[in-house]
Amino acid sequence: MKLPDNYSDLYPNRFLHADQLKGRKVTVTIKAIEIEVLEGEKGKQSKVIMHFVESPKQYVVPKTNGFCMKRMFGNNPNDWAGKLITIFPTTTKFGRDTVDCIRIWGSPHLESDMSITVPAGRKKPYEMVMHKVRSGECGFKGEAVLVKQEIETPPEPIFEPEAESIAIESLASDFFAGDAFEGDLVP
Repeated sequence: MKLPDNYSDLYPNRFLHADQLKGRKVTVTIKAIEIEVLEGEKGKQSKVIMHFVESPKQYVVPKTNGFCMKRMFGNNPNDWAGKLITIFPTTTKFGRDTVDCIRIWGSPHLESDMSITVPAGRKKPYEMVMHKVRSGECGFKGEAVLVKQEIETPPEPIFEPEAESIAIESLASDFFAGDAFEGDLVP
């Protein structure tokens, strides 16, 4: 068996991690968003989980990214399904440590770059820019369209331990490769 080229793939699970993006910005389609109780260092906590059209990997959405999507797409998270977001790997301070994380770069749905002020709890709020992603950037190869999503309940996670890790850097290529999803697109 071939040794993976990143730490997260040594211990595969259902969640997307920053190192799996391999330093690249990737544009993906939000399939569904749900609330799930996960067990962590602080015990059981409700977390926001995002599903993508292009990958079975799921993403635990931190408050910063939730706030970015709120500013880009509106206050109702039920309206976010079908929207395109561009994500990228970076780092952030977590207590005294610097840790890997995934942040939102922007979206093809934006009319132009958008400056936002992100609340930071007891710390000072900070500025971020949500970028208008154009055709040819970040794996995005066409016009921003909404994918019809009529999901009453989020899909059950698929666990295939023997399957190799997903090549995240090519997630969006099939989706934007032409008319493969022609019947699913809304102008």
